[in-house]
Order: sequence, then structure tokens, then C-alpha cells
Amino acid sequence: MRYTHSAKSGRSSHWKNVREVIPGRHQTLALCEDGSVLAAGRGYGQPYAVSAWKNVTQLYQSSGLAAAVTAAGIVYAQWADTNEPVQGTEQWRHITQLALGDDFILGLTTAGRVL
Repeated sequence: MRYTHSAKSGRSSHWKNVREVIPGRHQTLALCEDGSVLAAGRGYGQPYAVSAWKNVTQLYQSSGLAAAVTAAGIVYAQWADTNEPVQGTEQWRHITQLALGDDFILGLTTAGRVL
């Protein structure tokens, strides 16, 4: 499903060409058609682009984590309350799917291995 912000509010928005919206406890994430990610939430003010996240095909969120998988199988993951990277996941490759809990993340590789 594609969402585009309505101009009826009288304000411009960066929420355009959105393919998927995922609400969370600390922030709401939006996956755009071009593979970029937008975020907005408590304490963040206006929506902003998650600039380091590019070519995203899958977007995930739990109450404690936000994560994404790219077309190349690379993982981006951060703690939802601090936006700090989840250490170790930056080395994951060939990931096809993620599972997120409040304080953990699992990745499924193309070889069927769970990290």
C-alpha cells in the first residue's frame, strides 16, 4: 500500500511516496518507494530521513529496536530510544528476514542460518 501526505493540512510534508508505515513506542518509521526511510516520534520534531539507511526493502520495529534489510541483504539496526546502532549487526550479510524482540534481534541468512 502506498501513502502520500495530504496537502489539506496546509503544511508541507516529507511523507511522500511512502510504501509502508510501521508505528512503534518511540517513533514511527516509513519505508519510501525509493528505499529510503523516514522517522518521526517523541522528541524528534518534524519527520526526518534516516540518512544512513539506503536501498531498504524490509522495515521492522519492536518497542526497543528499529531495523531494516537492504536489497543486498545488509542490516541496519538501532535502539529505538537512543538511536544508537545495535553492535554486531553491521557485520551481518546475506540476510533475508529479521525478528525483533524488545531487546534482541535475530537474522535469517540466505543459507538458512539464524544469527
